[in-house]
Amino acid sequence: MLVLHGYIDDSTRGDIFVLSCLQADVGMWAFVELAWLGMLERVNARLKQQGRKELSRYHATDCQSHRREFEGWTTDEEIELTKMIVKIFTEHKFHTNAYSLDLKHLQEEIPETKTNPKGFAYVFLLHHLMLEMCDGVLRKHKNAIMGMTHDHCDCDSALLEAFNQMIDDPAFKCRERFTTLVPARWQHCIPLQPADLIAYENYKETLRRKQMSSRPRRTPLRLILDADPPCIGGNLKCFNRESLSVFKQIMDEMNEETKDRLLRTARIRTLRPHDAATGDRSSQRDKSQARRREGGESKKAKRPKD
Repeated sequence: MLVLHGYIDDSTRGDIFVLSCLQADVGMWAFVELAWLGMLERVNARLKQQGRKELSRYHATDCQSHRREFEGWTTDEEIELTKMIVKIFTEHKFHTNAYSLDLKHLQEEIPETKTNPKGFAYVFLLHHLMLEMCDGVLRKHKNAIMGMTHDHCDCDSALLEAFNQMIDDPAFKCRERFTTLVPARWQHCIPLQPADLIAYENYKETLRRKQMSSRPRRTPLRLILDADPPCIGGNLKCFNRESLSVFKQIMDEMNEETKDRLLRTARIRTLRPHDAATGDRSSQRDKSQARRREGGESKKAKRPKD
């Protein structure tokens, strides 16, 4: 039996939201972790010698913008670090799947998500990531099982609930082949750092596609994808406005129980007609009680003194 493990991270700025999963053989992750720690040690040895702040981890956004621990870095230093990271990728075998969507388009096409669009995006995209892995790497490796770890976030419980719904669904053909989904923090989980890089590169690639830019792919992603021999396979898929509109039609055809379950999993409270009527009556009752209290206080104020 082949045991695989995927590390999930998101990347978002503005309205673009990306959820990405970097997968590899569970035994290979140990070698990736050793190589990654060795890379950080070499970088920190140089920084220490120069009397500069050492890195606690690699974070793609901070490295790109030279912020926080990367403050004061030069472009040449960033390029050199990128080469070291690309070398780690090219020396190991990975598979990756990622999905992206525009949170503004999501709210416009599916108004029910307005109170928590990011929560809905997490649940919605995790569902599609699992379907994609089922039809991809798990179909290729018919004896494989997959465990997953995601970067700790505000949606930990929602992600776990969505995962359990998938593996409890008799219609999901890979329900017996996904084992676990657990949250972890980067301080204790080194593989989340390469997963962070892939999520960020997928975010940048989503922007490039959205803007229909003629500029080439970013260098880190291009070097990883063009490695010879190939070191990574997979895809990035983007939900555009049209595909979100199609899903809205699917939601409208769901029965109320199924739709409510989806929204509640995404931590979006649904208000049924009975609840709305109850809320209106409660509001009217509160206003009536307030008026009576005000009337009583007014009478007390006007009562003559003895």
